[in-house]
Amino acid sequence: MAWSNVGPIVFLEPGQSVTWSYWFSGNADKGLQIAGPFHHPAPGLLGTVVASNQGIQTNGFNNVVYVVTTTETDGREGAAINLQGGGVT
Repeated sequence: MAWSNVGPIVFLEPGQSVTWSYWFSGNADKGLQIAGPFHHPAPGLLGTVVASNQGIQTNGFNNVVYVVTTTETDGREGAAINLQGGGVT
């Protein structure tokens, strides 16, 4: 199932990264999940953001937290983002 516009909006300057943690109700293991930036365009905030370091932290049987890092790679502008993603079936 796809999802978008999740989490607080973060403002990234050129070269800046943020690592996100996200989870589902009850920290349920939903299998392979992929997350990336959900872009909020605004004047002066039209940079390029890439996702990396996708992962899962296991805290017990069927108890997990997913992680991803987003980095603003455009040296000219910043970006305003939160997350979007979904599962792989």
